[in-house]
Amino acid sequence: PDLLARSPPAVVSPSLGSLLLRLNKLIVRINDYPLACHSGQFIRYIFENVALIVRRRVAEQGGDAAAELRVVGETEAVLFPVFQEILNKQQEDLMAYVLQIMALLLEAAPGEISQTYIMLFNAVLAPTNWDMAGNVPGLVRLLQAYLRKGTSQLLAMDSNLVLRIVNVAETLAGSRRTEQSGIKLFIGLAEALDLQLLRPHLPVILRLSLKRLKASWPRPPVRRFALPIMDLLSVLVGKHGVGVLKEGLRDTSLLHAIQKGFWADTLPKIQSSGRRKAGIIATTRMLVEDESIWADAELV
Repeated sequence: PDLLARSPPAVVSPSLGSLLLRLNKLIVRINDYPLACHSGQFIRYIFENVALIVRRRVAEQGGDAAAELRVVGETEAVLFPVFQEILNKQQEDLMAYVLQIMALLLEAAPGEISQTYIMLFNAVLAPTNWDMAGNVPGLVRLLQAYLRKGTSQLLAMDSNLVLRIVNVAETLAGSRRTEQSGIKLFIGLAEALDLQLLRPHLPVILRLSLKRLKASWPRPPVRRFALPIMDLLSVLVGKHGVGVLKEGLRDTSLLHAIQKGFWADTLPKIQSSGRRKAGIIATTRMLVEDESIWADAELV
């Protein structure tokens, strides 16, 4: 993957299509004879190269939506037959990678969700797929891509869409092993949904997301839990205002404890520029909309 990433476009671009075909043949071979490949690292390298090829081919189109859609379609035509077999056979060693590549392709394709992915959506939510812990990160990323690209399409197809996804996230958040993934799925819902659709589920989302915070209070939570919680709160406040937290928490004292404790401690630790920007926007809204935060501050 490193060599492919570092190679100049003039050298590697003409070979990307043929390289993808070769990698696909390897995936087919491993799928047909799973016991013949004992190296998990080799499998990972195959799929890392596939992901890199997808990113490079899409990036080379220079933002031309029609060209990007064509490249994604060509890639799906090569990969999807074996991907479908892997998903049908529940090949656990390969499914996690397949789901990540599918999410990448869905994110890369301009426009609405294609009919291919619409037909796959119910299978993505099938409980048997979520029972395998290795699938969870890929499934969460894939669901986030669905929500970002076509929430209205999905709602037109299934009026219970939000409840079904909340139920999945609730199950994930209930297990220490998948708790972070549950919070990430809540973040996807908060980013994609209008407040009207989100409001009935706010108490559950906040209760499950903040249980780790409340359990460790007043000590700061472990970093791997703190940042996803901060991301969720930043999205909720930045998009919908501090009133959403007041409404969902139904506990003013807890809100103030979060604002003056967890929020103040965690915001400076955010390293990602995108996350930091979301945190600053949410902090600004919070200071403007909730005067009680600074009402008792001493003015110099």
